[in-house]
Amino acid sequence: MFFVFVGDGPSCIQIAPFLQPFAGTYAFTLIPIRIDGGTLPEFPDARYEPSIKARLGVDVTPAIFLVDPGAGHIQPIAYGVISLSELENRIVRLFKMTPGEMTYSVYDTGARIP
Repeated sequence: MFFVFVGDGPSCIQIAPFLQPFAGTYAFTLIPIRIDGGTLPEFPDARYEPSIKARLGVDVTPAIFLVDPGAGHIQPIAYGVISLSELENRIVRLFKMTPGEMTYSVYDTGARIP
């Protein structure tokens, strides 16, 4: 799981304390990535990769991505502040998708067009 943030972002500051425990609950490896010169107390050794903003199309922080390094897949899960229950719901929906189904959207409500 990638957590892309800016060190002085109010939304990043708000969600940071909850992400490591959340990732641990589900056995995700959390990789914090800062795109500015700042950092967060929870992630003092975060990777500094400003180029990831363009590579992943991050316009809003924080941004959370699920990553499958073996398959080379990176899927956006959330942009901005999100509750842990909604983060969990989005991840569960992603894992329930069948092959060939439309790409998951972070704005997806789960509704489908008949």
